[in-house]
Amino acid sequence: PPFVPVQIHPPVPPADVTAVADAASHTAPLPEGGMRILFPNGSEALNADSLKALQDYGTELSHYPEQRVVLMAYAALPGDDVSMPRRIALARALAVRSIFIHAGVATTRLYPRALGRPATGDTAPADRLDVVIETNPTAPPASSANGMP
Repeated sequence: PPFVPVQIHPPVPPADVTAVADAASHTAPLPEGGMRILFPNGSEALNADSLKALQDYGTELSHYPEQRVVLMAYAALPGDDVSMPRRIALARALAVRSIFIHAGVATTRLYPRALGRPATGDTAPADRLDVVIETNPTAPPASSANGMP
């Protein structure tokens, strides 16, 4: 087949996230080095304190390239609509992802998950984003020529 030149474009830069003065978000630590961001119902806005805490946390995460950062975003709204809670959760996850990218965390380490409504039996606050830190799996040991380790 003939060679067809394909124009390569640079990646789209992350959006700038700005603080909203009257936003009621706040942060709390999670076990094993994670962080929880709590939001008011139906909002993805961050106040200045939450934004600063996330920027500082992102700078800290940038020093540990062997770690994956999973952004587990939840949102709850009254009614039966499943779409809107997932959209709000996605907006929260993408905002935190942008903050971390601006802080120096590689995009290949960030895994946003917009889960929408929390599962039945989940006792944590419904409107939240949990930053969960995972270590990348190590490579399996090299096997010998006969297939035995």
